Amino acid sequence: MSVPRVGIVGLGYWGPNLLRNFRSIEACRVTAIADAEPARLAEPARMYPDVRTHHSAEALIADPEVDAVVLALRAALLPDLALAALALGKHVMVEKPMADSLEAGRRMADAAERTDLVRMVDFTFVYSPPVRYLRSLVEEGRLGEPHYYQSTRINLGRFQPDVDVVWDLVVHDVAILAHVLGRDPVTVAATGRGRDGGTVDTAHVTLKYADGFQAFIQASWLAPIKVRTALLAGREGMALYNDVDPDEKIRVYPLEQQFDPDREDPIVPTFRLGDVAVPRLPAEEPLRGVASAFIDAVTGGRPPDTDWRFGLRVLAVLDAARRSLATGEVARVADAVGAR
Repeated sequence: MSVPRVGIVGLGYWGPNLLRNFRSIEACRVTAIADAEPARLAEPARMYPDVRTHHSAEALIADPEVDAVVLALRAALLPDLALAALALGKHVMVEKPMADSLEAGRRMADAAERTDLVRMVDFTFVYSPPVRYLRSLVEEGRLGEPHYYQSTRINLGRFQPDVDVVWDLVVHDVAILAHVLGRDPVTVAATGRGRDGGTVDTAHVTLKYADGFQAFIQASWLAPIKVRTALLAGREGMALYNDVDPDEKIRVYPLEQQFDPDREDPIVPTFRLGDVAVPRLPAEEPLRGVASAFIDAVTGGRPPDTDWRFGLRVLAVLDAARRSLATGEVARVADAVGAR
C-alpha cells in the first residue's frame, strides 16, 4: 500500500510522545492531530505546520486523509471511538489498557474478528529491548524453568482520574508477563487502599499460574522515589530488570546449586551466584518500537504482538484483580479468549 497517513487523537500527557515518534518514521506520514482542548493543539500545530488539526476525535476519525488512527485517551473513551474508526475502514491503535472493563474489551475484540484491519494496543514495555531480552532468556531456557516474578513499580503520582493504580501501573507487569511467558495466570489475589477511602493508590497483587509459577507485584502512586524493578527468577538463574538504570537495565545472575557433604544434612542444597552478565541492548526508545510495529503491520508486515486479543487477555487479569480488591477474596481469571 502507499505510505499510510496517521492521525493522533489526544495531545495530553502521552500523545505528544506518540506524535514525535510517528513523525520520526519515514514509512508513514502524520497528517492530522486532534484534541478537545485548543491549547494542547497550539504547540504541535506550530512545530508541524503540515499537520491538520481537529477539535474532536470524531472529526479526525472521519477525515478522509487519515488511514490509521492512534487514540491516546482515557480508557473509558477508547472502545466506542476505536469501533467507530474500524467501521470507517481505519486501522486503530489504542492506549493501554484498551478499555475500562472486560465487557468493553470483549466488544472490541469481537468486532475486530470481522475485519482484516490492524488493531493494536500500546503496551510500550512489550516493545522495549529489555523485555524482549527477558523473553529470549525464557525461550532459550537460559534461566531454567521460570520460578517466580517480583516487581516494584512505585512513584509519586500521576494520579489518574478514571482508573486505579492496578489498571495504571500493574497493567504493565501483566502485559510483560503475558509476552515473556506466553501464558496467563489462573487466579489473582489483590489488596490495596486509597487515601480517605477513594481510588486505590497502593496495591499488592499476586498472580498464580497453572504450573505453579507466581508473580508478586507492588504498585503505588504514593512513594517519594520512582522505582521500576522486576526480578524474573528461574531454577538456574535470575534476571534483574531495572528500568530507571540508564546503562545496565538487565543483569543476569546464574544460580549454581551445590551440595555440601560436610553439612549436618548434606542433601539440602546451597546456592551461590555465578558471574553476572550485563547484555548490550539496543539504545532504542520503546515507544519508537511501538510506532514501528504498528506501521509495519499496517503496511502488510508482521502482525503486532499486542493486538486486541492480547489486550483482552490483560483485561481479564485486571478484571480479576478488581474483583479481588472488592471482595477481599482470590478471584479466578475469566477465560477471555477461549483458551490459555
